[in-house]
Amino acid sequence: MGKRLLVPATVFQRSKGNPFKSNRRSYPIYFGYSYQIQDMVTLALPEGFRVESVPESRSEVYSDAFRYQNSATRILEGLQMKRSMMVDGFIFDKGTYPAIKHFYESVLGGDSEQAVLQRTELAK
Repeated sequence: MGKRLLVPATVFQRSKGNPFKSNRRSYPIYFGYSYQIQDMVTLALPEGFRVESVPESRSEVYSDAFRYQNSATRILEGLQMKRSMMVDGFIFDKGTYPAIKHFYESVLGGDSEQAVLQRTELAK
């Protein structure tokens, strides 16, 4: 182990890739159901480590149907990570595809961010 540890900013949401990879869409976009996911994780740091850096908070909104927020914050005990994502709708016109594709690309970018923990002198 080196002097630093990388911690994913989203613990429970591992990326499955972008479901909208194509640059073109021929048919409307269909979601089986509306959903909302909210995660809040507090991480107590291992002895001898401190938070060196956290990723910048991210927020992405497309119309009233798509919302995403992701943040990591230093707290006294260590690190607190929050993530929320909401999709509210079932069928979207193919003309909205570029905006929805961009939304999911932003979500993947936010979900791949990492906090950095640094080992202190006490941990050697």
